[in-house]
Amino acid sequence: HEQGVLRYYHSGQGQGFEAINMIYPDSSQAIIVLTNTSAKPTFMKIADELIYLLFPPSADDQFARTLFAELQSGSLDDSILSEDLKQYLTPSRLREYSSSLTPLGPVEAFSLSHTQTTDGLRTREYDAIAGGKRLRLHLLLLPNNKVEDVTVSDVQ
Repeated sequence: HEQGVLRYYHSGQGQGFEAINMIYPDSSQAIIVLTNTSAKPTFMKIADELIYLLFPPSADDQFARTLFAELQSGSLDDSILSEDLKQYLTPSRLREYSSSLTPLGPVEAFSLSHTQTTDGLRTREYDAIAGGKRLRLHLLLLPNNKVEDVTVSDVQ
């Protein structure tokens, strides 16, 4: 399961090509990507972008997408934040997020890469592509679904 959706997949690569075949049996859909390169993981970038465009996000994923967009715009709905995070995310820190994320332009791909629950705290990490740049959105959610921590970092 990825993002709550049943998926079977197989990928392969060799000298000069990369490929992935993803089947979504519940919706009778498939994504097949074939590339004539092995210079970098182009096939996964294309597959991530297609998933982003073709499959609606879950409620949790939509929440993360909206939060990322608000960080880009520098205008964050603080009702979703814990009291501690409200204190930390000052207007100048929000401007820092916005000044680095806004120039990247619209999000091209956004997918859940890791989730974990420990002692009632949920960690959710998302990989995003904006302006051709790979980013990771890290969220730590309290049991009441308030955001306790948020970071955006480069993915190498």
